[in-house]
Amino acid sequence: MEFPDCFIQLIMGCITYVSYSLLIQGCPLGLLTPTQGLRQGNPLSSYLFLLVTEGFSSSLQKANQDSRVFGVSIVPFAPSLNHLFFANDTLLFCDAEFTQIMELKRLFSLYEATSRQQINFAKFAIYFSPSNSESPQAQLQALPVFPCHE
Repeated sequence: MEFPDCFIQLIMGCITYVSYSLLIQGCPLGLLTPTQGLRQGNPLSSYLFLLVTEGFSSSLQKANQDSRVFGVSIVPFAPSLNHLFFANDTLLFCDAEFTQIMELKRLFSLYEATSRQQINFAKFAIYFSPSNSESPQAQLQALPVFPCHE
């Protein structure tokens, strides 16, 4: 998202320079310094999640603009829509074409690599329009990470 380096360093300083001291029978015992993740209760965590989600949204929009993933248009000549984000759900729209599904898979991998969050593919599903032919559905159902439904 092209934030200035000084802003990135400030945020990283807020989330990485933390240490814990253990109390055992009321006596402090050394310092522990975590090496990964945010500490529980960090007030920045929800804002950082929003920044990462905005980056994913931008990637999806760019894929739509570059004709790598086509969204849906409600009426002719309206802007196309390729994703909707909710509190804990995401809806993605695209044509039932192997190349578009593979582009989405690539964007998921990019999201996982940059956010260090994992997408739970056990909760993932693809739904087809009744007008779709059987050929793309069969190809997509062969992909092991995408359970499909009609």
